[in-house]
Amino acid sequence: MTVDEKIAQAMNPDTSVEILIELSKDENEEVRAWTAEHVNCPIDILEKLSKDSYEVVRCAVTRNENTPIEVLSELESDENESVREMAEYAFSK
Repeated sequence: MTVDEKIAQAMNPDTSVEILIELSKDENEEVRAWTAEHVNCPIDILEKLSKDSYEVVRCAVTRNENTPIEVLSELESDENESVREMAEYAFSK
């Protein structure tokens, strides 16, 4: 499956949790980022992705309305300024 096909799966609101779990392990950071934004992404996967080495993935975690407050709180102390700002914004909503 191509990266574009994986991203399309991650963006599809009907994608199953099982597929999201697999997509969260993908080597491509864009696939993981789109997975982190999916409304059905499991909490444990959001927690895992909040520690991803790529800032784009950590930023995506802050955009998921289901991300636990504890995770957002940790991301407010992220080494990357963009991630910190996005986590702060998520708290302000």
